[in-house]
Amino acid sequence: MSTALEEILAPRPPYRDGGAGSDNAAALRASRVRPAFFDVSCLMYRLMYAKVDTYCKDCGYDEARIAHAVAADVINDIADACRNFACAPVLAFDSGTSLRKRLYPGYKGNRGAQKRTEKQERVLGCKEEVKRLLRRVYAPGYRLQGFCVHGYEGDDIIASFVLGLKQDVSAVGVAYDKPIVIVSSDHDVHQVVEGNVMFADVVSGVLCDAEALYKHNKIRCSDVVASKCVGGCKSDNVGNVPGCGEKTVAEFLDKRTFEVGVPKARAALNSAAGEEILRRNMKLVRLPYEGDPAMPPLRLSNVWPKPGVPEEMAALMDGHGVPRSAWPSFADVTLPRAAGAVPVCEWKRKVIE
Repeated sequence: MSTALEEILAPRPPYRDGGAGSDNAAALRASRVRPAFFDVSCLMYRLMYAKVDTYCKDCGYDEARIAHAVAADVINDIADACRNFACAPVLAFDSGTSLRKRLYPGYKGNRGAQKRTEKQERVLGCKEEVKRLLRRVYAPGYRLQGFCVHGYEGDDIIASFVLGLKQDVSAVGVAYDKPIVIVSSDHDVHQVVEGNVMFADVVSGVLCDAEALYKHNKIRCSDVVASKCVGGCKSDNVGNVPGCGEKTVAEFLDKRTFEVGVPKARAALNSAAGEEILRRNMKLVRLPYEGDPAMPPLRLSNVWPKPGVPEEMAALMDGHGVPRSAWPSFADVTLPRAAGAVPVCEWKRKVIE
């Protein structure tokens, strides 16, 4: 058995986060809340594509109004999900710099080639301003805790929190044994969904556990990294081992060996070049990214959003033409609720016209 195969199939080594996971678990237990971790970029892009006609109709060519309309909708989605899941939100933002691109310059290199309409270009042209508003204005205005780490993506931040909270601590067992919700559309983050870690898809709105994801995707969450090491990842432009398509990946996961049936794929998997691709892909797809500088310890402080619509945010949104019906409003959470089971539900916004 090659060392690459052993590493790909071996259980992930314990995650080291400088004790942040234990500290976060203690803070959550003291506040009697459970967290929902939001990949903000996934929410933002979904809305920008799905509501492009609405934004252009209501805001015209006013880029500031478009940016505020999108930012308000993102916070509205977060508030809606928190009400349904009875969770406190933690926001994860992508960094403007990618450490993965230093390792593999082609990483996500296919994103700019997508064809867009004039309206889509207009709305998507505001994405950097939307990100700025969310991080610097809307999240602080609603007292939402957000994290952005230079060089890392939002799913790296989410994985760091989840792995830290679910790590084994010898004195107490699992650091945090209550449910956790991840809100994203990124399949990469499925790799940390296990036990009472739940995944809420921002497109379908369906809340899933690991078994439900397996039934849908036909790949176990524990095998996500192995499958992408061999088969690559089209959405991130990560190349596969030559000759290894979906059928070969399925065979590899079933047999747990590189001795697959397709001769070309078998030869590639057992070659030095194939091993180089496997090791590169492992570093690209495993979360959080093991980059330089390393992910710093991430600690939670404020775990409740400010309820209602803060006065200063109301004035800001009113001044930028955000209709009152779209103003985000969080439920009154001044009295913490016990962190019991996550409600089984479908989280969906109103049908987008």
